[in-house]
Amino acid sequence: MSLTWHLSNKSSPVFQYFSERVPRIDFCNLLHQAKICGGLDSDELKRSGLKYNAREAWTPKIMPTDAINYPWRSVGMAFDYRLRLFFEAVRPEYLVAGSGVDVLAFYFQASEPKAFEENAEEAFAAWAKSLIGEPPDPHRLPGFDKLAKELTRLVPIGSKTKGLLKDSDERILCRLCYVLALYEQCARAGIVESHWPIVALGYQASLESLMSLCEDRVVDDMMALSRLFLDTGNILTRCKSKVMNPTFAGSLALGGADADFIIDHCLYELKTTKIKPGRKEFLQLVGYVLADYDDRWEIKSVGFYYSRQGLLIKWPLAQYLTILAGKKVSLTEMRNEFKLLMPPMDIRAILNL
Repeated sequence: MSLTWHLSNKSSPVFQYFSERVPRIDFCNLLHQAKICGGLDSDELKRSGLKYNAREAWTPKIMPTDAINYPWRSVGMAFDYRLRLFFEAVRPEYLVAGSGVDVLAFYFQASEPKAFEENAEEAFAAWAKSLIGEPPDPHRLPGFDKLAKELTRLVPIGSKTKGLLKDSDERILCRLCYVLALYEQCARAGIVESHWPIVALGYQASLESLMSLCEDRVVDDMMALSRLFLDTGNILTRCKSKVMNPTFAGSLALGGADADFIIDHCLYELKTTKIKPGRKEFLQLVGYVLADYDDRWEIKSVGFYYSRQGLLIKWPLAQYLTILAGKKVSLTEMRNEFKLLMPPMDIRAILNL
């Protein structure tokens, strides 16, 4: 089960642990102590402090022109992919979306449901390998192969986009990122439903048909979000170190938990939402930090980028934990406690790597 599932399910030991450790969050104090790193009104916010109930701070600056039946979740994932390209392009098959391609390929190759179930172990192994950077098994789809080539043409591996591409190319790039998001949903769901648009297109789906799943209003929205990021969050791209989609020693026990990015030892979560953060969002950051049992990433601070609001905020990790717990706490002690909640799972041992 994923970390977000654990944080929402009262029967989860993780939910119960946080209920005991963090019975109540002082949202007002937590946000007032936040460091405002970027935002269109960041100077004013720095003077007055970020208020939890301040409508002007949390009112979205970017919204789709037509929000009826809007694919909010897919757009959030798609913008995550677009934002990463402001940092560095990697091989598409190494993305979580690549694991979704494996899941879909097994589904299409199976002649009957039973055969698909028999391939589930192989699909799991491919997904688990992606968590530790191992090359994925070659279970590809024709449309994905063409997507990878087109994506690499626009943004070569190892390079990044310093701004938006020319309009025609940027619109293509947004559509490619949206398709990646649909593949990722297959990976995270762990199942495939025949009525999903990307499934209904079939094994031989062309790149053109895949890109057509992304509506013009979605492209316009993503381009507007990218412009706002360049105005408010671009400071992140001038970093000394970066890790995109980091996983942790406890990731497998948490259903493959992966964060959005770590920039200069600050763990950030990207939120493309109309809603201000609540208990689950604040604890999600803590969950990732605690899952880093061996302190591999040496996380020193945590934060959010709220892409619709253009708001970049962060806290020193020790201060964040103190405010949440209502007292000073030991990170080492909390990590040990958290580790005991999780079943011992070693990806390399499971895969005999």
